[in-house]
Amino acid sequence: MYAGTKVVVAMGEDTSTNTRVRLGSTVRVLLSDRSEKTFVVGNSRESDPVNGIISDACPIGRALIGAGKGDRVSYQVGEKVFTVEVLEVW
Repeated sequence: MYAGTKVVVAMGEDTSTNTRVRLGSTVRVLLSDRSEKTFVVGNSRESDPVNGIISDACPIGRALIGAGKGDRVSYQVGEKVFTVEVLEVW
């Protein structure tokens, strides 16, 4: 379903003491258009993108797993590459 998806994580500030994104995390990100979006990262059965719940198997969800505040993560959907910055994780 997500064949050809590539994930790249560029580490920002030292996040070793910060919370990292994992299943069940809520994460606020800065999108490339400078707007902010908040997601809950769930599994594929919990996924409900309309209500802000993304799957850890979708491209952005997979890219966010393990990221911490200040990290920039990139993910690819088809031929397009998107980058988001993690603003907050809880």
